[in-house]
Amino acid sequence: MKLTWYGVLALILSHSAEIAAEVITDGSLGGAAQSLPGPNYAIGQSLGQTQGGNVFHSFAQFNILTRESANFQVATDINNIFARVTGGTSSYIDGQISSQGYANLWLINPAGWMIGKNATLNLPGAFHLTTATDLNFKDGGHFAADPTQSSTLSIAEPIDYQFNQNTQATITLDQANLVVKENQDLSLVGGDIKMQDAHLIAPGGTILLGSNRGSGGKWRMDEQGLTPISGQQGQITIAHELSKTASLASPSLSVNAPPIANAITPKINTGKIQLVAEQINLQNALVSSLARNLSKFPGGSIELKGGDIELQYSRIETSTFGSQDAGDITITGRNLWLNSFNEIKGSGSNISSDSFRPINYDNQNYGNGGSISINLSGQLYLEARSTISARTLGSGSSGAIQLSSPIITLTQQSSITTDTFGSGNSGTISINSHDLSLAQGSFIQSSANLGSQGDAGYIRINSPNIDLNQSYVLSVTSKNTSGRPGTIAINSQADPATPPGNIILYQSPIGTSNLGRQGDGGNIEVKAGNLVMNGGYIQANSVSQGGNGGKINVNAERTLLSQEQLIVGGDVRLDTYANPTLNVIQAAAPQGESGQPNVSRVELNIAGQLAKIDADVVNNRPIADDPCSVNRDQEASSLIQSGDGGLPPNAGDPVSLPLQRHLKIKRPNNIPESQSTNTPAPLAPHCAKQARP
Repeated sequence: MKLTWYGVLALILSHSAEIAAEVITDGSLGGAAQSLPGPNYAIGQSLGQTQGGNVFHSFAQFNILTRESANFQVATDINNIFARVTGGTSSYIDGQISSQGYANLWLINPAGWMIGKNATLNLPGAFHLTTATDLNFKDGGHFAADPTQSSTLSIAEPIDYQFNQNTQATITLDQANLVVKENQDLSLVGGDIKMQDAHLIAPGGTILLGSNRGSGGKWRMDEQGLTPISGQQGQITIAHELSKTASLASPSLSVNAPPIANAITPKINTGKIQLVAEQINLQNALVSSLARNLSKFPGGSIELKGGDIELQYSRIETSTFGSQDAGDITITGRNLWLNSFNEIKGSGSNISSDSFRPINYDNQNYGNGGSISINLSGQLYLEARSTISARTLGSGSSGAIQLSSPIITLTQQSSITTDTFGSGNSGTISINSHDLSLAQGSFIQSSANLGSQGDAGYIRINSPNIDLNQSYVLSVTSKNTSGRPGTIAINSQADPATPPGNIILYQSPIGTSNLGRQGDGGNIEVKAGNLVMNGGYIQANSVSQGGNGGKINVNAERTLLSQEQLIVGGDVRLDTYANPTLNVIQAAAPQGESGQPNVSRVELNIAGQLAKIDADVVNNRPIADDPCSVNRDQEASSLIQSGDGGLPPNAGDPVSLPLQRHLKIKRPNNIPESQSTNTPAPLAPHCAKQARP
């Protein structure tokens, strides 16, 4: 059996009794070195040095075992307690850490920290754990973890973490549950951060995780959170065993606001969760920020900043159950993958922001959902029914979704959606990419669902290469709704300085249909260099009483059609699932006035069906010698030539094909004669006609 890092840790912690239970001062601050009596270690203010509102302690060893405790005793005018560990060995905490007064606690050990499942916090202020070598202060002072180096003890607040080691020590939490008081902060800043079946809770406060790796590094901490100034970032791993998958009742990281602000904490700040690392891995994890009913402040935001970020059967979510808005979600990095965990088939990961309607809540003013913004320099990949979603169930609007990445891929029924189930509107969806690919029933959708009164949202896609393979893009209203569908604008000319690119629809619809009680179909704008339709549907229908079809404007330099047919317009709403081989552009409105789509130029006839090319590429010499037949593994293949056109030399180049104006616009047997706008033309001769299976 493979032993993972947390398996090794479990073996170490199972022998915790062998770890020395020691709290020993090193004599560099506050008098001579001494070993404090346990198991309940009283750490008086006189054991350290006081500068203004700050107290500084220095320990050679600092280990708190199960059923032990360490109590920092300070006056009520102390703002911060700084405790460094200088002995060169990591510290192990499996008991309680507490303090008096109102001070924040900073624990510093460059050799590392291990936090066990029995560790608890009883602190009036914030808790900060780090493996940095120095803390820098606003007034120029600094507190070095090495007692042989001079420190300038400061009365100011710390602002910078400094790492001077060649190798950064790890902060490890094994089944730990660390909870700070309401409206307080909790931070872990060190080398790699590893959480196994662990939970960090800061109600209405802030959770900051920053990982530094390599030689040196400097991080700044302020009201915006953590910002790496120099150095190389490390790895943050938050993992749970499948049987201990994080849930709303037991999230991995949470700044959920308390249900009601009380007399002790009358104000709850807008909280925040921030993870900053080169690699961020979530396995069976939940990162949550929730604004509860009667909360006086909006929900906290969630921010991930890294290189490679992966969610395996994990969730990142913000939500509101009252009049306050849900927090925003922001992810910035290189690559982001949402997928499933190995033991769970067909279940992926989710990034979501929701506005819920709480039970027994009479106030009709519900908060809005938070926005979701993802900006990547590499790839966004969703598989195994993974989702990015924003929903509203009340009068507040759902948040907007903004995605920007050179490559965006959705597969295995994954989705990007905004929805309304109440009177609030669905948020907009904006996607900017160079290559956008949807396959295997995946979809981008903004909808107004059964019984809702809000409108579906606007969908805007800018990408020079768009490939829909048995997938769809929709902004629609369902039955018994009173809202309107939004507009879909798809532009394959992302850069005005370059020619428009390609849009491929293979058994895939783009639709703004209105199936509700009232209203017109939504509008559709499509701009492409090459529009390829092989069972492609572009529809802005309306079935509501008196509702008209939406406006459709398709501006393509070349339109390539399978089956030599395109149905344009008509009063009969065609179903892509019932007729997956048709090509349809229509704004049908059987109860109102059907729209007449504006299709700029339909110039090309292609016999047979269009099909994707296999990834296997054969030698091009036989094809050049005999363009009609090549034997490969006893399997005949064909190359269809038409006129003087052909495939481009590179996959990204525009297709160069002859403009044969003999389009065959065909109607199926169940379509009225009025929908046929042309008569069939004969098939063009080819040296071979063979439909690909």
